[in-house]
Amino acid sequence: MATLNTRIQLKYDTYNNWYTNNPVLKTGELAIAEIPADTGTVPNEPAYLLKVGNGTAHFNDLDWISGKAADVYAWAKAATKPTYQASEITGLEDFIAGEIQDTNTKYQIVKNGNMGFKLQSQEKGVGTWTDVNTITLTAPTYTLDEGSTNGTVAFNGEDVPVHGLGSAAYTASTAYDAAGAAAGVQTTLTGTASDASSANTIYGAKKYADEKATAAQTAAEGHADDLIAALDSDGQTAGTGEVISVVTQADGVITV
Repeated sequence: MATLNTRIQLKYDTYNNWYTNNPVLKTGELAIAEIPADTGTVPNEPAYLLKVGNGTAHFNDLDWISGKAADVYAWAKAATKPTYQASEITGLEDFIAGEIQDTNTKYQIVKNGNMGFKLQSQEKGVGTWTDVNTITLTAPTYTLDEGSTNGTVAFNGEDVPVHGLGSAAYTASTAYDAAGAAAGVQTTLTGTASDASSANTIYGAKKYADEKATAAQTAAEGHADDLIAALDSDGQTAGTGEVISVVTQADGVITV
């Protein structure tokens, strides 16, 4: 009997070529697709996948060959995985004990003064809290100075306009009289009713004029009496119809 040495090679190509050309596979014809490494298409690259033709469907329309492994349960491939009680999981308590430490200690954060907090701990069954650490906050610092331009203040070194000052914010104080200056001028001009000794004031001038008028009237009356008395002594008593005219009076002297 003759021996025939043959080697059979199945259709083999990269997945990209299969997908691009998309041939119709004959019934039972195998197509091997290579998924190169580092493409991120499937796990465990490079990978090799198979499709079997049915004589009518194109490559892209055929399903990949899949097989059920004897050691894989149906629930492992289910879309919704089963749930378990903690008691059903072997070694769970030991795992949790290794991950969670100090289960007998409670912690709290309390206020510490106006600018700080304290971290405190308390052991299970103990009524007092123990300080573990302190947290101190630093209060912000603000500065408020005169601005570099009129109508502004410097807040933390930056000029900020001040609203509502009007034109006063843009005028130097030397442009205005000092406080009380107007009252001083008024007093200088008018004087006061209680102190009118100076003729340079309104009150003083009025008082001076009143005094001079009173003195002139008194002098005139006195000189008139003297004149009448002198005429009487000379036998020149003014009779009916005689007129004595006082022409002028100055500084207490009467001219007739």
